[in-house]
Amino acid sequence: MDMKALDAYSLKARYYPTVIVIAPLCLMILSVASGKWDLLKSVGVAAVSTLGLSYVMDQVGRDRGKRREASLFQVWGGKPTTRILRHRDSFLNRITRERYHSKLARLVEEIKMPTAKQEAEDPDAADSIYDSCAAFLRAQTRNAKEFPLVFQENTNYGFRRNLWGMKPAAIVISVIGALACSALAIWRFLANNEEWLVAAICGVVCIVLLVLWVCRFTPSWVKTTADEYARQLISACDSLKVHEQGSAK
Repeated sequence: MDMKALDAYSLKARYYPTVIVIAPLCLMILSVASGKWDLLKSVGVAAVSTLGLSYVMDQVGRDRGKRREASLFQVWGGKPTTRILRHRDSFLNRITRERYHSKLARLVEEIKMPTAKQEAEDPDAADSIYDSCAAFLRAQTRNAKEFPLVFQENTNYGFRRNLWGMKPAAIVISVIGALACSALAIWRFLANNEEWLVAAICGVVCIVLLVLWVCRFTPSWVKTTADEYARQLISACDSLKVHEQGSAK
């Protein structure tokens, strides 16, 4: 994958999730700073804090997402890129799945796609073959310019997976942010401090983020993009050419 594509993936799938996670902390900083400096300077302080904190959290977010990915696969019944090729899976219609099976059998050397009966008799062996096919396709579709949809959906999945991976910490941070900003807003309001509105708005944003973390950022929310990435990856086999030696380009 070229460096520009790699940078785009890192920005969207790793950096953006960390910014969302630490947003309540930055809103707390903005609330406090608004009582000492004008709004423009306060926003600047919060922005600098966001850059620093997100840099620290970047690697943490990726590690958490990858570490918890296995639990997602278990809930979903396997890797989406493996599950989509199963005869017993209904994500693809039968004709489309059989067409992909036929093409993959010609693309991947020494691979014989299992029949529905063989898959039922030994599902683990069948999954190993499907997983090998998916690995082959990932290696063949690393060029983001040639396979933009695969790259786009992989990025979307990485964003949601990493965001969900940091959910426990994010909920705690959002609760702290909501309580701190709300308390500061009430204290300033009672003290007739006109900056109470800034803290109140920050508190509301923290509460909205908390609701999203609890109600919206769920495994099913991640699964939507995971399934679409699997669809785009498997369908990429239509664009690959079969050569006499059995290699694809």
